[in-house]
Amino acid sequence: MTNKTYSTGNGSGVGNQTLIEFPALCTFETCDMSLASFLYVPTLGGNAFVTAIFAACLIGQLGLGVKYKTWGYMGAMVVGLILEVISYAARIMIHNKPFNGDYFLMYLVTCTIAPALFTAAVSFSTRYLSCISCSQTN
Repeated sequence: MTNKTYSTGNGSGVGNQTLIEFPALCTFETCDMSLASFLYVPTLGGNAFVTAIFAACLIGQLGLGVKYKTWGYMGAMVVGLILEVISYAARIMIHNKPFNGDYFLMYLVTCTIAPALFTAAVSFSTRYLSCISCSQTN
């Protein structure tokens, strides 16, 4: 049996009551992962790789957006990519401190909003596609 504090669900648990009420005070030595935002520790290497991919896409989108002057598309894509970089950077921080709820909220909010901005960027590009298709048929 372990001496770690752990959650049994619905705000109750076994062990140090202060750690159950304030899981941000937990460490790997004092608390079970049931008090963390995830029941696992996100991998450092995988999340760093995905962060680097999104950062590279961000640089590419900035360059192409300026070159082709697609400001609406570029703006939505750049903000979406910045949010994705923040999201996966938060997962890297969760790797080091999985009991900190602020990092989880940073991950959750940015990871939720970014795909909506990618969808907005696609809808901005439909205007250009319709202009291209109309000019080819006339």
